Amino acid sequence: MKNVVINFHQSNGKIKPMHAVNNGPVGSGVRGKTGNFSAYQDAYDILKDFSAANGRFVVHCLAGTPDWAEKFLELGAYCGVTGMVTFKKAQNIRDNLKAIPLARLLLETDSPYLAPIPHRGKENHPGYLVHVAAATAAEYDKTTQEIAEITTE
Repeated sequence: MKNVVINFHQSNGKIKPMHAVNNGPVGSGVRGKTGNFSAYQDAYDILKDFSAANGRFVVHCLAGTPDWAEKFLELGAYCGVTGMVTFKKAQNIRDNLKAIPLARLLLETDSPYLAPIPHRGKENHPGYLVHVAAATAAEYDKTTQEIAEITTE
């Protein structure tokens, strides 16, 4: 099975692949302007066909809305959460967690970007993932250890 990793970026109303790498499940990062979900729709349309052909994929650094999380989950997606879950103004990320079953959740660094609070603004690295796990655990009413075990199985 051939798989492609693609990050999508919306610019001037057009969705553009940021990079592609063969030999692995698809990792899709979708970004659009606040309130404009056309990049999500475009990525969904592409991933729907990919999923129908038994493709596996991760929505990397999921932002958007719980509705979009649910749409991608219906296609079989795993959803990645980054240091944004710790940002005060990123309530949408915490809202998305309510739609993501623990069995389909991945914790990500997005290194070197999106370092969690209390390291925001610094270069991110895997050592900070404990902060992502702790914030995620609070949203699921679990311990950090439980989230660590669930997301590394």
